Amino acid sequence: MSIVRMKRVKLLAMAEDREKLMRLLGRIGAVELSETAAEEETSQPVSTEADGLSEKLSAILSAESLARKYSKLKKGMFSPRVQITEKQLFSSELLESALSEAERINENAAELTSLQERRSKLMALSETFTPWKELELPLDTPQGKAFETFLCTVPAAVELPEIAAKAVAVDGCAEIYEVSADRELHYLFCVCHRASGEAVRDSLKELSAAIVRFGGIQKTAKEKIQEISDEISGIEKEIKKAEEGLAVTPEVYDLLLSAQDALSTSLSCERESEKGIATSRAFYIEGWFPEREEKMLAEVFETGKVAYEFSDPEEGDEPPTLTYNSRLIAPFEVVTNMYSAPAYRGIDPNPTMAPFFALFFGIMLSDAGYGLLLMLAGIFALAKLKPRGGFRQFMQLAIICGISTVIWGALFGGFFRDAIPSVYKLFTGKTLPFDLALWFNPTEDPMTMLIFSLVLGGVQIVAGMAVKAYMMIRDGEVWAAIFDIGFWWVAFAGAITCIFNSTVGLYILGAGALGLILTQGRAKKNIIMKFFSGLLSLYDVTGYFSDILSYSRLLALSLSTAVVATVINTMGMLTGPIGFFIVFLIGHVFNIAINLVGSFVHSARLQYVEYFGKFYESGGRPFAPLAIKTKNIDIIKEEN
Repeated sequence: MSIVRMKRVKLLAMAEDREKLMRLLGRIGAVELSETAAEEETSQPVSTEADGLSEKLSAILSAESLARKYSKLKKGMFSPRVQITEKQLFSSELLESALSEAERINENAAELTSLQERRSKLMALSETFTPWKELELPLDTPQGKAFETFLCTVPAAVELPEIAAKAVAVDGCAEIYEVSADRELHYLFCVCHRASGEAVRDSLKELSAAIVRFGGIQKTAKEKIQEISDEISGIEKEIKKAEEGLAVTPEVYDLLLSAQDALSTSLSCERESEKGIATSRAFYIEGWFPEREEKMLAEVFETGKVAYEFSDPEEGDEPPTLTYNSRLIAPFEVVTNMYSAPAYRGIDPNPTMAPFFALFFGIMLSDAGYGLLLMLAGIFALAKLKPRGGFRQFMQLAIICGISTVIWGALFGGFFRDAIPSVYKLFTGKTLPFDLALWFNPTEDPMTMLIFSLVLGGVQIVAGMAVKAYMMIRDGEVWAAIFDIGFWWVAFAGAITCIFNSTVGLYILGAGALGLILTQGRAKKNIIMKFFSGLLSLYDVTGYFSDILSYSRLLALSLSTAVVATVINTMGMLTGPIGFFIVFLIGHVFNIAINLVGSFVHSARLQYVEYFGKFYESGGRPFAPLAIKTKNIDIIKEEN
């Protein structure tokens, strides 16, 4: 219905014009390039600039990340994007300025990292001195002609008297002093005769002692800790200065964002050029484009001095899929693409799927208050965030589904479910004198809601079969459409007629069943197999019945939303006026969040399984042209 016809393009340019051609294709944004097989005397072109562009992009990305972290930029979610012309975006001045700023920022960052590493090492060194800070002797403990001293640690599990006894057993004059202790170790100062020093140390090692040496440090631990603290204070000042050097103005930050998009686009063009083939003098590449762009592309290529050739897809080709829909239908493409893009030679399901999806979503959520919030959220996001791509489609979808929800909420009498009657009763003590439902209330009449849900299901199943019949007729299979779809419709018509007139209905039902028995085995060669295959085809009625029963989830989801909302309002009523609004706010935020997800998932499920299963040919490859795709900025037209 709305799958755009594609054509192949073959392009030939001089080798030195390769970069110019790729820039041209990116600016046009209408050609998807494809891999071109290399032949003799040709080769896949190796990009000479890709590595350099990648390095520059990495530098810009690093600088932008650092600038965002250390700058006090007032850029929130709703801040407008930078607006710039294409000429300015790809100008050498912009890139050179951005790279200069990036180099400065990255150098400051390297210096900052070095300072932070020095601070960490000093802090770790200070920690080694901390257990000895109560020792009022130099860390390189004094030695004499007749005595010697040393420091050691012993596991905390060993008692201090046992340690002292071990030393005295070797040297009766040995002394052990505990400087400090923690949960793991005793930190000890030991004195003994010089002649027995080695023996004392060996005896303590039997208790898992570790000798500690601070050779050459003629200061106490306190003095050393203070010295390190002073050095750390100096480094902290340097760190602060380096962090200030990483901060940038909003203008510089915008410059980095612009350069990021410019380099990303240039790198993409370079990578895409590797899909072509080249000789020392020429460059050749192929791709796909929408047929409607043929005239425009011809004019551009002729102006750009590029040899080109357009052709229709050949048998065996798999062109990419591009759908074209109205502004009202286009948002639903995001739902279809979450399942799979349609096959190029298939059919776009969005025009027929969109009304059902919006209808089912509104019925499942079925609350005018929730729908109003969803609609306003979508409008706000489009106005303030100015989203692009899939996110924009999601916000547009939110508005459409919000409108549907408001309508069904009004029909079913739900505005934050029974919030209006509850508030009225809370402040007046009376019951609201009229019913809010314009049609009926599903919580009070679930059977009507169930019948309504199943009828809607039947309508969509028939619609799916109608699309399948259209595809068969389009492909010249008129009789197949009559046999495989038409006779089922006759049978369905007979089943419905039985409700009003059983005799007439049975005749129509029988005619449809007989038609199926006589035609569904037509592919078989044996007449007996034809008959039994046709007879067994009637079993498919269980599949249709099962599909229609799946639409009972419309009842389940609508009741789920309504019942939970009603419980929230009832709980709020028990807490008084102030408590009511607190419970109301928290409860309904939770309920709308849960049921928004449920309504979307189950509406999509009905499309994917029940509806698409009747006709949809999936497996398409979405059309992805080479184009200037910016993440951080908006490109504006050149001023004349």
